[in-house]
Amino acid sequence: MGLIEIRQGGNCTVRSIPSPAHSLLPDLSDLQTNKQTILELIEVRKSLEVSNAAIAALKRDDHDLHSLEAILAEMEQHVGDEEVGERTDLLFHLTLAKATHNSILAHLFESLSHQMEIYSNHSVSAQFFHEHRAIYEAIKSKDPEAAQSRMKEHLLHEKSILLKYLAD
Repeated sequence: MGLIEIRQGGNCTVRSIPSPAHSLLPDLSDLQTNKQTILELIEVRKSLEVSNAAIAALKRDDHDLHSLEAILAEMEQHVGDEEVGERTDLLFHLTLAKATHNSILAHLFESLSHQMEIYSNHSVSAQFFHEHRAIYEAIKSKDPEAAQSRMKEHLLHEKSILLKYLAD
C-alpha cells in the first residue's frame, strides 16, 4: 500500500509508506477521561458508526452476517453479564466496521473502541441487545437508511446513559 502524491500539473506518483498505514491514525489511548473528552468521543463515534452501519448494509457479505449473528447469540445468552456484555458489544461494533470492507474505517473504529464501556445493569444490557438486533436486521436487509437510523438510536441511548453517569 502507498500514498498517492498529486502535484499541480497532473503528475501523480505512488509513494511507499515506511510504517504500517494504521500508525498514521490517531492514538487515542492517552486521552484524558473527562466530560468534554467523552462528549467529543460520542460525537466522533456517532459520525463514524452511523456511516459504518449504512456502508455495511450495502457491502456486507454472508460471512459478515454469520459473524454478527454469532455475536448476537452470545450477547442474548449472557444478558446481564457485564464482562461478556462489554466484550460482545465491542466485538459487534468492530465486526460491523469490518463489514464495511474498508480497512481505514475498521482501524478508525479500533482506535476509538476502548474508550467507552457502559454495560451497567441487566436492563441496559437487554436494551442494548435489542438495539444491536435492530441494527443487524437493517444490515441483513441491505437497508442503509434503516441501519443508520437504528445506529443513531443506539448511540443516542448510550449517550443518555453516559451523561447520566457524568452528572452523578
